[in-house]
Amino acid sequence: MFLDSAGGLPGSDDLGATSSWAVFAYLRLYPEIPGVGGLAFNTPTFPDVTLKLGNRELRIRVAGAPENVYIHGVALDGKPVRASWLDWEELHQSKTLDFTLGAEPSNEVLELPPSFAPTQH
Repeated sequence: MFLDSAGGLPGSDDLGATSSWAVFAYLRLYPEIPGVGGLAFNTPTFPDVTLKLGNRELRIRVAGAPENVYIHGVALDGKPVRASWLDWEELHQSKTLDFTLGAEPSNEVLELPPSFAPTQH
């Protein structure tokens, strides 16, 4: 399909990869943890959005948006999140993801995403 002619790039030559990153960027959920099914997060762009995940829905609510940009709390189905990332399996089974924002940075230290040492040879 990818020929060196005028018809060599039919439609979406990246199969939607660039568009999917735009969606991740607006949601501020990023699949950037190699080897782990998890998403790092930042302050969402929208104050309220509902995602369809197969036959389930996940509602992301952001209290204090858009006036505030600093995350002061995150809860998944009402349970506080103490990490700067979300496990995909847990997120996929949840119904709500709530962010609470403030005008000033928070001093709370969150658990970092998993990291793996380079393989020893």
